[in-house]
Amino acid sequence: MQGDEERGLSGLDSPVVPRYYCYPRKNYIVMGNVDCMGYELITWLIGRGATGVTIASTNESCSHLYNYYMELWKKKGASASLYPQTELTGEKIRNIFTLTCSSGQLGGIAYIADSTQRLKVPTEADEDLEEMVDVVAVKAIDTFTRDRQLEDLDFFLAFAAATLAGIPGLAKQGFSNFSIQGIMEGRHDSGLPGKLQPCYI
Repeated sequence: MQGDEERGLSGLDSPVVPRYYCYPRKNYIVMGNVDCMGYELITWLIGRGATGVTIASTNESCSHLYNYYMELWKKKGASASLYPQTELTGEKIRNIFTLTCSSGQLGGIAYIADSTQRLKVPTEADEDLEEMVDVVAVKAIDTFTRDRQLEDLDFFLAFAAATLAGIPGLAKQGFSNFSIQGIMEGRHDSGLPGKLQPCYI
């Protein structure tokens, strides 16, 4: 076989760098249990071109990170608005989306599941599995994007805790992930973006 020099390819500068690009004119939403991973995700989006991000976080313990990361984001010419939430009901999600869409086109949505929910072992007095916080939130997001006919939405990601054997609340978390996956498959059938991404959070 001929080497690069024999084929005249020596010194050829043709880098191939596959990477995702966010549109500066679009707004992005990161919501749910926005912890350290969530703030790193926002930093990643801004590094890919996003200039406006809305954060709706139920994680009070990580809210102090906002000021630190905000300084980093400002240096990159981006801004982010934080809206602390005690819980994300369907109505609150619609309000957040309406507010974000009023200032520009919506580019993408990332929902981070509350991994602490899986540590709560279900009891007889526990909430109905179909009304689990993460499932309700993803359903509300799906309904809003369909009602508003957001055809230019680039992505809708749901980051959910991976189910590992031996962890308390495994069945509850597994049902939640299964339900969210069903919602995403329904979006695919309708030609809409949607992906469940299990991760260790």
